[in-house]
Amino acid sequence: MPLTGVDLLLTYQCTSRCHHCLYRAGSHHQDLMSEQQFHAILESLEGFPLRWIMLFGGEPLLFQDQLYQWINTISKRFPSVNRGIITNGFWAKTAEDRRQILRKLSAAGLTHLSLSYDSFHARFVNPEYIQRILNELKTDDFQKVTIDSYFLFGENAQNDYNYKTNRLLEQLNIPSFVVLQKFNVLTVGRMVDHLQGNSTLYTFDDSPCQVPYWLGSSLAQLSTIEIDSAGYVTLCPGITIGNMHQMPLHEIISSYNPIQHPIIHALTSTGIGGLIQLAQEHNVKISTLKVSSACHACYILRRALLDTFPNYLAPRHLYGSD
Repeated sequence: MPLTGVDLLLTYQCTSRCHHCLYRAGSHHQDLMSEQQFHAILESLEGFPLRWIMLFGGEPLLFQDQLYQWINTISKRFPSVNRGIITNGFWAKTAEDRRQILRKLSAAGLTHLSLSYDSFHARFVNPEYIQRILNELKTDDFQKVTIDSYFLFGENAQNDYNYKTNRLLEQLNIPSFVVLQKFNVLTVGRMVDHLQGNSTLYTFDDSPCQVPYWLGSSLAQLSTIEIDSAGYVTLCPGITIGNMHQMPLHEIISSYNPIQHPIIHALTSTGIGGLIQLAQEHNVKISTLKVSSACHACYILRRALLDTFPNYLAPRHLYGSD
């Protein structure tokens, strides 16, 4: 399967520190993708049948001038590609701010505006800001506007996160041209720190990994990649296939072989059981897996294997605890 989507994780810096964040983003990060890296990425992507390039973080609108410039560059170089950003809306405090930022995003060539709105984000950003943004939007500002809401253990699960998210959505006046998208939280990253009371003894089979929705059908196929500000080229967050500071992106993509990647080979062949076998082969001790899902189990096992496979499990801070 050819490469059709690229997510550029411009920064891990964020105004929020959401419980469900895969990337453990927050104000404690001070990074930003360099100009050199950004242009090297675009050059390497020439010739691929891309359908989208998504810019996110962290919070990309912490760096507004840079973001407008990069959206404009992408729109000129890849005019037929969907160009999107994911934002938590922290910038919508005043009417002037809202109108100016929306106008500049549209003028730069943004086609997809994705607004994060749920109980996780509402702890850090005034929920009214999203409504104010929606009130300012016109149908021709962008080709697509979405509201992305995340639910823990599925939309119908009974927990405080979901109760609060449903209440927020009930109060939201969504224009007809805006699409509400509901996703399940991946129980990896910071969410793992908050699941101590929601875990059970995990039983596994030899089924291959069921990948997150944005990655296509399998980790064995490079349909979507993520590239962060440190140069890591990843599939599922925390599973890297190379670093642009060590090898050009086009070589990372062309040389990708899932069989030679110990983590991906294990996950695409025997799933969680493959990771357990890897740990046993390398004398890595793992405690009894009390987790909430296969993703949770995968994350815990990968964290145990971090020092054994540092070149395949990165960036390292995704496996921290904060």
